[in-house]
Amino acid sequence: MFSNYLGIMAESAKSVFEEMSDTKVVELVTKREQRLLDRYALALVTSYHDDARDFTGQFTLGFQEEINAVLLASAISEKRGLPPVCMLHDQAMDILAEFMQEVVSVTMERWLEMGVKVSAQAPKPLLDVGLHTHKKLHTEAFVIILNLSMGWLVFNVTFEQAKDSLEDKKILVLDNSVVIRGLLTRTLGEMGCHVAQARTGEQALKAASSFAPDLVISDMVTLTGAGLASMETLQDIYPRAKFIFLGSKKTQDDFNDNMNGLKVAGWLNTPVRVDRFLGMVKKTLNPTYQG
Repeated sequence: MFSNYLGIMAESAKSVFEEMSDTKVVELVTKREQRLLDRYALALVTSYHDDARDFTGQFTLGFQEEINAVLLASAISEKRGLPPVCMLHDQAMDILAEFMQEVVSVTMERWLEMGVKVSAQAPKPLLDVGLHTHKKLHTEAFVIILNLSMGWLVFNVTFEQAKDSLEDKKILVLDNSVVIRGLLTRTLGEMGCHVAQARTGEQALKAASSFAPDLVISDMVTLTGAGLASMETLQDIYPRAKFIFLGSKKTQDDFNDNMNGLKVAGWLNTPVRVDRFLGMVKKTLNPTYQG
């Protein structure tokens, strides 16, 4: 579910490291961990949360040996034309905290480009600490490894879904555009939803027969004639299903007089912003959602 977020975080760590240390990353590796259990001479820990309250998490740069932290701080210092760092003192800690903060900042900027706004705390340095991250329900744990010619850097990452997540919700997406269907399906799939697609009202009825959707999302252009009749049939068969429609303000006004009792949970003007789209979906399916 969090693969896109993880990939951006990994690429951000790589680019910031190469820029600040003038050292090339030989290989970038990301992998899932069922259980993270490590003791570090030094760990820099950043906690973050999605402003839409989808998830929280921690991003940790850990050094099992103090010398590895010193080497990274020294590489950054020398890139700036300053004397090399020989021990883990205040200057070295400041350099490492600045490095971690830059990785986090670049990651947040790139996540924002995806429509995901995240707030993060300043990196917190912890000396001689054991970090125990057990696999929990709604929590995913990963490691990011920067393989260097002289060794490697390891980041631990966790994502924990909020209680108002959309996991396992069944959503039917109806749109005559394969591009829009694909975009909405991918976005909802990343939130843990089960998604079925349809191009026409007839296909929507067929998909729903074995799917029993919690929510139907449809563009209003498709809702002409048979398409609108199909939505009314869906409502009759699945009275608990809710409906969100996408379209221009003018299209919405045109359809308001022709809904024939169809219960509309929400309208979204196009083009659709991902954050607003997910916010409406959550609010529709989770009445207690406060996003």
